[in-house]
Amino acid sequence: MAEAVLPSAPAAWSRGTLLLPAALLGLGALRAATVLASGAGLHVDEAQYWDWSRSLQWGYYSKPPAMPALIAASTAAFGDSLLGVRVLAMVCWLLASLVMWRLGATMGSEPAGRWAALCLAATPASGLLGLVATTDAPLMLCWSLLMFAVWRALNASQPGPWWCAAGLALGAGLLAKYTMAAAWLSLIWLVAMTRRRQDLRGLGACSALALLLLSPNLAWNAANDWPTLRHTAEITVGAAASSRSLVASAGALGEYVAGQLLLAGPVLVALIILLWRRGVAVPGQAGGARPGDSAHFALAFALPLLGIGLLQALNARTQMNWTAPALLGVCLWVGWRAVAAAAPRRWLVISTIVGVALASLLATAGDLRRFVPVRTASEGPWDAWARMRGWDDALDALRPALTSQPGLPLRADSRDLIAHAAYAWRDLQRPVAALQFASAPRHHYEMLAGRQPQAAGGAWLLLSAQPAAALHTTYPLAMPLAEGHGGRVVARLWLVPAADTAAGSP
Repeated sequence: MAEAVLPSAPAAWSRGTLLLPAALLGLGALRAATVLASGAGLHVDEAQYWDWSRSLQWGYYSKPPAMPALIAASTAAFGDSLLGVRVLAMVCWLLASLVMWRLGATMGSEPAGRWAALCLAATPASGLLGLVATTDAPLMLCWSLLMFAVWRALNASQPGPWWCAAGLALGAGLLAKYTMAAAWLSLIWLVAMTRRRQDLRGLGACSALALLLLSPNLAWNAANDWPTLRHTAEITVGAAASSRSLVASAGALGEYVAGQLLLAGPVLVALIILLWRRGVAVPGQAGGARPGDSAHFALAFALPLLGIGLLQALNARTQMNWTAPALLGVCLWVGWRAVAAAAPRRWLVISTIVGVALASLLATAGDLRRFVPVRTASEGPWDAWARMRGWDDALDALRPALTSQPGLPLRADSRDLIAHAAYAWRDLQRPVAALQFASAPRHHYEMLAGRQPQAAGGAWLLLSAQPAAALHTTYPLAMPLAEGHGGRVVARLWLVPAADTAAGSP
């Protein structure tokens, strides 16, 4: 990549630059209202992260520590309400759009940055994932900051500080989600294009700083038999591709492509097709950069991650949100392509409005479905919040029975129940532990249970969704105390007498 010389002064702020931050602020208010109006609670992962946030560590069974730390800061500032848990994660998505806007301006075109920012904010990925507290939120912000720092490093006369900033963004992203490691391929691509030793040295310094930031998490993993790395490897590699039939591989490929199209949304996909068909070259920057540099930079932060996601899909069942950071590169490419093609401003306005409207419709479809007279056998596919509904109602129904048994140990037989009960009963100060297990732990709570000594007898309480016939095969003397229902969610509280401990030790 030919060197593009940055202006000596910071990128100019055009007239009306407050419009984009104001629009994103309004979008944040709309999303907060959507969360509050949904009537749903936390997702099981969110409830688990919230529970982890009460005891911050350098690592957890399935995730690095950034998300629990972010929730700890969020709840410290805004309380333990639903919005209090999610608000800083929601802000991360909006900040990622702001970073893309300023990146475009720093690259020489504020309009390109504006296109990138609004295209990202209008995607279903931002409109849906941007409503919940998932590890994608800090990952997206760190990925955008990495892009900004790397562009400055590749084009500054004194690149050292910017390579250090890139290392901080890369390390913080790794502490949020190991997906950030894919950004190394993007950096190698860009440094290989420049063919300059100073960039190679900068990449080395960036990598060293990132690994230094990650080192406490690696030390935690080493002390705990590498649970996070093993879990990540299991879900990333999965079954060998050779064990799949051609039909299964084709189905996995189709599922992956469909997932990426859903993340991007029809509006962004339509813009990509329209701008691609125009076939214009993206102009270079001042200082002799060759045409296409900006587009190449954008694609360098999208294509490697999409390629890794494709390979993962062919080897294991992939989660479509795993490649969400690629949208940052895609949206930046769209921004530069739109400016080069002199795309009418009304395209940006219309695409933003339509994209936000479609994402809002997806987020509220479950509630709007109630007003549609035609009913289907299952309401779940219409409701983005289906898996988050009913937990508080079901668990609140067990409160009287739980408080009538003070002092008894409380255990549950599923991660979902442990995480949701910890949040729903947070005011009761009744810790919920996992049952002991015979094989390798399947989640963080079983990992903790495996370190505890076996119960020495005495009655205890069991939280379970199992019906009596199934539960009595393990605990034949267990006595039902209460049963709670919340839509599809069923929770039952049992008293397990000391005599049952030998039959099925907790």
